[in-house]
Amino acid sequence: MKKIFLYAIGLMLLASSCLTGKTENPRKSYALIPVPVSLTELKGEFVFTPASRIILASADADSRIAAEDLARLVSNPTGYKIEITEGTSSKNGSVFMKLDTAVRNAEGYELAVTSKKIVILARSAAGLFYAVQSLRQLMPAEVEKAKTVEGFSLTVPACVIKDEPRFAYRGMHLDVSRHFFSADDVKRYIDIMAHGSSQDEYLSLAPYR
Repeated sequence: MKKIFLYAIGLMLLASSCLTGKTENPRKSYALIPVPVSLTELKGEFVFTPASRIILASADADSRIAAEDLARLVSNPTGYKIEITEGTSSKNGSVFMKLDTAVRNAEGYELAVTSKKIVILARSAAGLFYAVQSLRQLMPAEVEKAKTVEGFSLTVPACVIKDEPRFAYRGMHLDVSRHFFSADDVKRYIDIMAHGSSQDEYLSLAPYR
């Protein structure tokens, strides 16, 4: 049942990727769900090191959630303790995250990955979070498990992504009144939803009559 459950989620997220805006022909190696509005491939890749940091231009609690999520992903296979600091400019070897009113959509973001650094601009903390989810999909699968891999090199392919949701409401439904799931299964379901940039969860707690 659990495998069917997760498989169904995957199919729904794949279908949602067809509802995004126009995309500038991203390569198959950039397998992002949902497909971003635009993706420009660049040469090279960014490599995380023990000295890498996450620099927050806006140190509010909501923005920090996105930074902490990224730090956790980096730490999972590498064991690096990524420091989150405050700053007003990007630095080589690090990730810079900034709230920027030049990004028009409230949940939109711009993600630039080069061989030297990663820069994320978003209008809101939600946009920063969705940018991290796209960055997460560009990373190797090893970031999903908290298990250090000896000699592992965490890299991200260089590219520029600009994205914003086509629809304000992006949700999924889970009927727990007719089909029973554990609390861990529901948490996993919500995590997968967030990974695909969905932001509303509808739970049926009692059967309709």
